[in-house]
Amino acid sequence: MNEMLSNLKNGSPDPDIVVFLGRTVRMIDISLELDTAKFRMRTYAGFKKDMQFETEVLKDYDDGGLKQLVRGVHMRLHAGSHVDAPSHMIKGGKDLHELDLNTFIGPAMVADIRHRGAKEAILPEDLDKSVGGQLEPHDRLLLRTDINKDLRRLRRSGWREHLI
Repeated sequence: MNEMLSNLKNGSPDPDIVVFLGRTVRMIDISLELDTAKFRMRTYAGFKKDMQFETEVLKDYDDGGLKQLVRGVHMRLHAGSHVDAPSHMIKGGKDLHELDLNTFIGPAMVADIRHRGAKEAILPEDLDKSVGGQLEPHDRLLLRTDINKDLRRLRRSGWREHLI
């Protein structure tokens, strides 16, 4: 981490270019903002209770102790930018903490599937067309849909529900 930050402090012309594990690489943050005013998930049949993304002040500066602000967060693990654990869709599958962290760090290919709409299936032909014969077993693959751009546009026009 310090190595990554030191490159930024030394004035890298591109803030996304960092030194990571001795190599100069482009780091791309693909996370989406979680904002209680903008983010809402649907609660489908079968949920035991609804849990939206919410923050809560657990201790304020003036409430004794070390004069600190302490916040808590309530949310579904499926909220915001995330990786689905195998256990999300496969009964008996591994939970996220059981997966090797190296699986998620390193070079990745991006499959451009922006032509697919929300709830449309991503077909093998889509991946073939986008990454073709470049993809090898155990490669990291990101699926670019840009569906969230549509959600941001819809939110600006007053629509606030994020469909998962």
